[in-house]
Amino acid sequence: MSLRVKLQTKLLLHSFISIVIALLILSFVILRMLGMQSTATTFSDTLIKVEQLNSSMVSYQQALDNFGKNPTEGNRVNANNKYKDFLQKALLLESVTFASDNEKRRIAMIRSKIDHIKTDMKIVAASDEKNRIEAMKLSSKMFGIMNDIYILSLSLHEQHDLLSKQNNGSTVTISVASGLILLLVSSVISVYITRRIVRPIKALSDYSQRIASGDLSIKAINYDQNDEVGQLTRSFHTMKLNLRELIDTIKSNANELKHRNERIQDSISYAQRIQQSIIPSERKLAELFRDHFLIWSPRDTVGGDFYWTHRTKRGFYVAVGDCTGHGVPGALMTILSISSLKHVVDQEKEDDLSPADILRDLNRMIKKALNQQIKGGLTDDGLDIGLCYIEDDKVTFAGSKLSLYKQTDDGLTEIKGDKKSIGYHRTPDEYEFTNHTTEADANTTFFITTDGLVHQNGGETDYSLGKKRLMRMITEYSALPLGGQKDGLLSELRKYMGEVPQRDDITVIAFKV
Repeated sequence: MSLRVKLQTKLLLHSFISIVIALLILSFVILRMLGMQSTATTFSDTLIKVEQLNSSMVSYQQALDNFGKNPTEGNRVNANNKYKDFLQKALLLESVTFASDNEKRRIAMIRSKIDHIKTDMKIVAASDEKNRIEAMKLSSKMFGIMNDIYILSLSLHEQHDLLSKQNNGSTVTISVASGLILLLVSSVISVYITRRIVRPIKALSDYSQRIASGDLSIKAINYDQNDEVGQLTRSFHTMKLNLRELIDTIKSNANELKHRNERIQDSISYAQRIQQSIIPSERKLAELFRDHFLIWSPRDTVGGDFYWTHRTKRGFYVAVGDCTGHGVPGALMTILSISSLKHVVDQEKEDDLSPADILRDLNRMIKKALNQQIKGGLTDDGLDIGLCYIEDDKVTFAGSKLSLYKQTDDGLTEIKGDKKSIGYHRTPDEYEFTNHTTEADANTTFFITTDGLVHQNGGETDYSLGKKRLMRMITEYSALPLGGQKDGLLSELRKYMGEVPQRDDITVIAFKV
């Protein structure tokens, strides 16, 4: 038999016992009430018989009295009929029950008197003067018998009233006693169930709640019954031991993970310092441009976006790049890209290379450094970049999937870069990028931005910010100083993002030459 069936059997047995006891008590009460009802009914029948005899005697006495006063044939016949009816009713005295000794003696006396006057009752056979006088005497004798019957009736009524009171008292006593017995039995069974079933379950519930709250020091419950409660108790105790062991293991692993995370964070912080050391400072940007602003916001501690400058004899370069990946992998690519840019421009000693030539050589160098000249290598990484060479008021731009935005009094224009990225397998080694040359005046502002800004999702529809919205923002804030334009762009970006996290590294450089 399973444990569940055992506990269910216990509960059903206790319930069955309660029902049987209740039915026995109820049966006893019903039988007792039926017995009292039967006694009361029989006694009522006795009273009815005595009342019928008394009524018959009164009728016969009146008939005799009428015959004595007026001895007509009709009165004689009526007296004879009443006589016969009286004799039948007198037989009822033989079946009277529940009579006391005094009442039995009275009944015997009444029957004896009736037997003595049976001869006298025959005087109504003829309608003569003598019989009329005897009928009047017999009528007078009937009063004595009627008095005895009346006294018998009063005595029986007193007994009936006493019996009714006794029955009522017995009914109340039996009902109260039965209720008390049923209540006592129910209480005993309830106490038993509470001690054997409910109390262990309550203790087990408290035990489980303490475990759920994290208190594993609680003492195990001592319950040795082989039922569901016992099984659950042992299961919870085993679970507590396993949980304590698991928590100890987790704490040990957590400490190990904490130490490892601290070492990783230290490494990332060190990588951040390295990345920041090779990226131009704000002071250096201020030396190159008449006015500028910079937004450089890696998604993580370090990132794959960078900006780069390099001064030559006749001018200077400024670039914004977006390398493959985020975080540490992206930061490694930025170091490789900046080092490669510096190597390319340092090779040319006489004339300054055009931005397109630099991008071509950078493409070859990145592919070679990552062993991506042919397909099938371990990696396929690279970068997108926008590069400007500035000499006096002339700006030459070449781009690899990044654009140069030019804001003048006449409006905003986009100078698009080529559609090939740097370093990837799909970009040929000998791919030639395109130079775009433009003039600048005192009111001209240039913008170079990575795609992290236009790809940032947000707004009501959670769509990307998009190039059109970016160009609208640049135009809207163009009348402000560059510091105010930066604040406006950042405010618009934060408002658009809302609670959405930053999804990519973001870099924007704006400058006047």
